[in-house]
Amino acid sequence: MRLYFIQVFLMALLREITLRYQFIQVDCDITGNVIDSPHRIARIFSDLKYETKEKFIVVTLNTRHEIMNYEVVAIGDVASIQVRPIELFRTAIILNAPAIVAIHNHPSGSLEPSAADKCFTKRLARIGRDLDVRLLDHMIVSSKGHNSLRETESKLFYPE
Repeated sequence: MRLYFIQVFLMALLREITLRYQFIQVDCDITGNVIDSPHRIARIFSDLKYETKEKFIVVTLNTRHEIMNYEVVAIGDVASIQVRPIELFRTAIILNAPAIVAIHNHPSGSLEPSAADKCFTKRLARIGRDLDVRLLDHMIVSSKGHNSLRETESKLFYPE
């Protein structure tokens, strides 16, 4: 069953890449930064705390945990967001990235992960394990600071 899921996932991914996906090269201060702690991620993406709607960002990392790319994969409303896992892993697969970091904001200011946040994180960790793309962390950013689910909800992640 798992092999079938991976095959269907990859076929959908390849179809999408073929039909409409292209990278745009931009100069920025974010790519190339080494991600060595949750505090570093929070500092780099601190502008998320000002967003009035939930935004979900995926950051692709190389083997040295340098940022290769980042992408806003979904924008929700003030209290929720809908994201498909394929959106987070697509760029990592295209770039052959070994790891990703998921980041989203809570406009309410809460740093507590919702039940949906926890469920989605566990799902991402499982899919990442199957695709050999490690989910290093899932961060929540708000006006009150940041929360690393890797640090506060480590049971959601698979052992290394």
